[in-house]
Amino acid sequence: MKVSRINTLVLASIGLTLATLVLTYFDIRENKKANGWITHTYQVINESSKLLNMVNDAESSMRGYVITTDTAYLHPYRMAKKMQQEHFDRLKELTLDNPQQQELLNSQISHLLEFRMKLLDNRIITFERSGQDSAFILIKTNEGKKVMDSLQFHMKLLEDRENILLAKRKQALKKFYSTVDATRYASLVFIATISILALISLLKKNKLNNELVDRLKKLNKELEERVSQRTAELQNSLEEIRSFYDALQIQNTKTGDALNEVSDLYNYSPCGYHSLSADGAIVRINETELNWLGYQREELIGKKFIEILSASSRAIWQKIFDEYRKKGNAYNLEFELVKKDGSIIPILLNSLALYDDNGDFVMSRSTLFDLTKRKKMEQQLQALNQNLIKVNEEKNNFLGIASHDLKNPLHSILGIASLLKLDSANFTKNQHEYLTMIFDSINKMNELIDQLLDVSRIEQGKAIAQKKEEELVSLVSKTVDSFQIQAASKNIQLLFDDHPSSLSAFTDSTVLNQILENLVSNALKFSSQNKKVTIHLRATHDRAIIDVSDEGPGIKPEEFPKLFGKFQRLSAKPTAGENSTGLGLSIVKELVQALDGKISCQSRVGVGTTFTVNLPLQEK
Repeated sequence: MKVSRINTLVLASIGLTLATLVLTYFDIRENKKANGWITHTYQVINESSKLLNMVNDAESSMRGYVITTDTAYLHPYRMAKKMQQEHFDRLKELTLDNPQQQELLNSQISHLLEFRMKLLDNRIITFERSGQDSAFILIKTNEGKKVMDSLQFHMKLLEDRENILLAKRKQALKKFYSTVDATRYASLVFIATISILALISLLKKNKLNNELVDRLKKLNKELEERVSQRTAELQNSLEEIRSFYDALQIQNTKTGDALNEVSDLYNYSPCGYHSLSADGAIVRINETELNWLGYQREELIGKKFIEILSASSRAIWQKIFDEYRKKGNAYNLEFELVKKDGSIIPILLNSLALYDDNGDFVMSRSTLFDLTKRKKMEQQLQALNQNLIKVNEEKNNFLGIASHDLKNPLHSILGIASLLKLDSANFTKNQHEYLTMIFDSINKMNELIDQLLDVSRIEQGKAIAQKKEEELVSLVSKTVDSFQIQAASKNIQLLFDDHPSSLSAFTDSTVLNQILENLVSNALKFSSQNKKVTIHLRATHDRAIIDVSDEGPGIKPEEFPKLFGKFQRLSAKPTAGENSTGLGLSIVKELVQALDGKISCQSRVGVGTTFTVNLPLQEK
């Protein structure tokens, strides 16, 4: 057996170990994802409870004001109205990835809240205009209670849907864990199989060495017999005897060299060898193992093997040695040997037993491999894995904190700028330009923060499409219409041509709309005035194909490898100084993949570029 085959088996074992570690990493990541789902559901339920509390607080403040005529109740009433809107906005933000919940919030809960607050406002206005009696008459009507009951019912429906979604995600995660566990167990079985094959290869090599020694002994015996016969025959010829003696000396020298070679192979093999007697005493040991342990040969010969084992390994040895003597073999046993200086060396032991003609145990033949480097590598891999997990968590936390802390001051600046715009009638031309620059900067910053959040959600596995049957022609048409003003500002024709009258596909309208918005926005950014941007929609027997074409500067062939990378900016620049973060196309690619689709690009420098999105019509 060639050494290269043994090396291949060992490398395969290491590769499978690394694969097992990678599976463990994904297992941990999915577990963290599950915790995120639970936290998300709790946040939705908590926000819905706070929203109802604010409505109740507003009603209590209204009643306090009407009953006591104390205007101090108006302040908590206004605060409750403001906080109610904030909690409702927070609920919408938390359910952005769930079109069903968004529909419930927008079509039912939003109108109920608005109607409820109008009732409360009307009662205050009635009180202030017509007095307490009129206000009490309105309060006693059953209309407010009906609205409140309906609002509580729809909020409960919102919470129930979140819990159902969480249950589905837990079921999917359980299925993922089962797959990971099965793969991990299979990997461990492969590692064990490869290690056994490596051991068999070494045992075959050892067997060949023993056969060589036996053959040499047999040859030497035959040679001695021939020498005796030859000596008897040539007693009368001294010269012949001398000649034969010289030949014999030469042959003995060769035999001795062969025996020395076999001895060197045993003593200085890269692995340790030793043999134990029936009572577990060391009767043979090679130089490699002696060098590992730091002992002289005479210090270990006759010493019980259990005496050089660590305390934890001795208990294992005592359990298996008696069984080993009966069974006759032991494979891939890990022990810890104690060196002469007291330090520990981890080893892998494989052993075969030798028996006499009566079936009695004579001694063992054991092979040992030093596991120090392998153990160190395992520890390093574990440390690196933990460090990667920590770095990824820190990055995700940073993005979340940064986006929150950046959006708060931006909202404040936007509010101040909006107030300035209301009073801008007397502004100078320069002041109008400055105000426009402020709004442009806020929009650019908001776009960058939103794209960073998209990237973070995608990397954390949160960009999960919620598919249902959607009408594509209407969806694409609405997206195109939303960009007509922007196109007109640059004198660009934005066309939705070459499409069927109706086409339905099983997809996520929110995700697909985000894809189209990015592609159309890019096409407008990189197109000059008096150009065209055209969107086509067509279908094959099982695919929907959307083309977004422009007449911009095109993309150089050498820049194609960077096209869908994060923070990649190509040589082409937006024609009107628009902002470009280098994130849009990377987000588009991830979102297309979330819809089980593909995206491709064709471009000619100086002619234009076409991005093609290919989506399945039916659910896979």
